[in-house]
Amino acid sequence: DGVVLQNVHIAGTLTISEKVGTGTVTLNNLIVDQRVVVRGGGKESVYFNGGTYKEGVVIGNTPGGQVRIVAKAETALPIVIEQAASNQTVILDGKLSTVVADGKENKIVANPKTEIESIQVHETAQQTVIKNEKEAVIKEIKTDAVVKIENNGMISKAIEGTKATETTEQLVGTKPTEKPIEQPVAEIVPISPSSGGSGTPPVNNAPTNIALSASAIAENAGNNATVGTLSGVDADAGSTFAYSLVTGTGDTDNGAFAVSGATVQANSSFDFETKASYTIRVRVTDNGGLTYEKAFAITVTDVNEAPTNIALSSDTIAASATGNDVAVGILSGVDADAGSTFTYSLVTGTGDTDNGSFTISGNSLRTAQAIAAGTYSIRVRVVDQDAAVFEKVLTIVVSE
Repeated sequence: DGVVLQNVHIAGTLTISEKVGTGTVTLNNLIVDQRVVVRGGGKESVYFNGGTYKEGVVIGNTPGGQVRIVAKAETALPIVIEQAASNQTVILDGKLSTVVADGKENKIVANPKTEIESIQVHETAQQTVIKNEKEAVIKEIKTDAVVKIENNGMISKAIEGTKATETTEQLVGTKPTEKPIEQPVAEIVPISPSSGGSGTPPVNNAPTNIALSASAIAENAGNNATVGTLSGVDADAGSTFAYSLVTGTGDTDNGAFAVSGATVQANSSFDFETKASYTIRVRVTDNGGLTYEKAFAITVTDVNEAPTNIALSSDTIAASATGNDVAVGILSGVDADAGSTFTYSLVTGTGDTDNGSFTISGNSLRTAQAIAAGTYSIRVRVVDQDAAVFEKVLTIVVSE
């Protein structure tokens, strides 16, 4: 008695067991990925106060023979009274979408001010009683079984299936001052158990996973470069999926990416040396509107980048100090890739006018001979460990 669950995510089925007895159960803002199975609780209610119950509620036999379902702040709560349930009274309060009756000799009561989109009574649910209390609204009843309808509220339409020819004789309590129950001659909607085996319509299962074909992207790949392709995992054959980036745990870098169809794309060109790891959160939605969310880590792989500059520690030497193999300064390469190694050489090209007056040994620029005072121009090439090159013209000043 007095069981309360709130603000939790249940990745599966929630069962309210017989051990609850006829006590009260309150569910506050739960997310239940599959169904809520009710086998306990009584006339004092199972309360659904907000939340998401992706496969609705399945009601079985309860210890006291009756259970009250109260849907608060929940406008799409489907209910199935399973085939094994019998001689149960199911009392409904609030706004509900579809109520499916599979078990026989059960009573469905719509309490005052309750709104139900549709009640579907299958052939297996013989001798079902539907009681619609004052100010309650049932928009539609479809039946393939003999039912008794006690109407004190509003029923917009009652449609017989081909296997329920006695139903119209069982209608009682229709008020002539309100919109009457209709028994249309041309409109016959049989509710058959062909698709569900037990008479229960097939239940849409929520996706259970998301796969990403690749989770790494090379740096400098550019804007709109593809990371990988998303695919949903779902027990339902033929499901189709839509994907989106959503807020939640792991959404830190959602802004750096976009999802186009099933493709994850970069919003800009990434730089490994600046940031090498990103996280995004993706939601998959199946064609039945059910969802699953998952966080992914996206890594940026390092690509060798060419050197971008050559520095010389000293570019001035006195003429009197020059001579064969005399050091002028130390060369160093500038490269975005940490740990790069370099080799240096004098090369032909623009600015190579005075290459012959100098030599390079390792990373040391040296005079090849005695040089008169003046300004000299040389062209130097740096090559990194992956053969990426950069060339630069350097000016050497030989002072008096």
